[in-house]
Amino acid sequence: MAINLYSQMPLESNEFVLASALSSCANLLALKLGKQIHAQSIKLGCSSISFVSNSLISMYMKNDQCGDALSVFARTPNLTDVSYNTIIMGLVESNQREKAFEVYKSMCQQGLVPDRFTFVGLLGTDDLGKGMQLHSQTIKLNLDKTAFIGNIIMIMYSNLNLLDEADKGFRSIKEKDVISWNTLIAACSRCDDHSKALVVFREMVEYYDGRPDEFTYASLLSASAGMGSIQFGRQIHAHLIRTNSSVDIGAVDWMKKLFSLIQHKSSSVPHTTASALLRQMCYACSCKHAVLISVHAGNQEKCIKHVVQLHSGSDISKADSLLLTSSKATFNLYCIKRLVVHKL
Repeated sequence: MAINLYSQMPLESNEFVLASALSSCANLLALKLGKQIHAQSIKLGCSSISFVSNSLISMYMKNDQCGDALSVFARTPNLTDVSYNTIIMGLVESNQREKAFEVYKSMCQQGLVPDRFTFVGLLGTDDLGKGMQLHSQTIKLNLDKTAFIGNIIMIMYSNLNLLDEADKGFRSIKEKDVISWNTLIAACSRCDDHSKALVVFREMVEYYDGRPDEFTYASLLSASAGMGSIQFGRQIHAHLIRTNSSVDIGAVDWMKKLFSLIQHKSSSVPHTTASALLRQMCYACSCKHAVLISVHAGNQEKCIKHVVQLHSGSDISKADSLLLTSSKATFNLYCIKRLVVHKL
């Protein structure tokens, strides 16, 4: 709509129209038109205006034209924090984290103060040294106390299997939201400290004013599976039914079937296998529509049988069945491939 209006304008464009049109090109991935508007902005002398150049950077980054975006960035005379944030996020999304970190350092050297949007992409690093530097900077700026940044810090440490540091990040958040609680519970399961996940949930029930949501319960069921505790899984299921009518109970009923399978699974497969599979389900798709398939890694026939039982109408091909072996790694890949979306 915006692009159509722009093309039909009888009057000469100004910087505000150009910036809006460029934003639409970014959203629509309309690179050819974006380049035409870029040329027009140069002709009109608007390309060096900060908000127009920011729109140009965003448009090129969204269209995977990183070189053009960097070229616009380098030619912009008065770079703002928004300019830096735009290029940093674009570089992160283009998987150029080293370059993004260099731009971040340049931003600081120019005397500009990073804000929460600066750190969003950067904190996704898997480099502990850089992650700790960024974390220290958020502490100096008092950003770590906000749920927006604190949650990302927890995820970073969780991905690095540093649960204690994730927990410290959680404790530093002044006003924790449901995502904060869910992130820590999920981090506990990810780091295989399932009992701690349950302790955190009890804290949540006692101190959090809001309600647990579907992702809370999905992470708790993962922790219960990791502990091999069918009893606790049933308690969580009962708690969900009793206290949270907004969560799709039908989906959790399907997930609860996992625990009945745990009781009969092959003794050669540790409880952590079931936990890992359920965790994959939690991250891969919405709890409302997710069904985890099987824990019988050592028994091909039982595995296929449970796939069919849990999702009637599944087309389990002979080729797929051959993927099932006693190898836990191969089995995990199979189950990730075969996560079934059950339309409740």
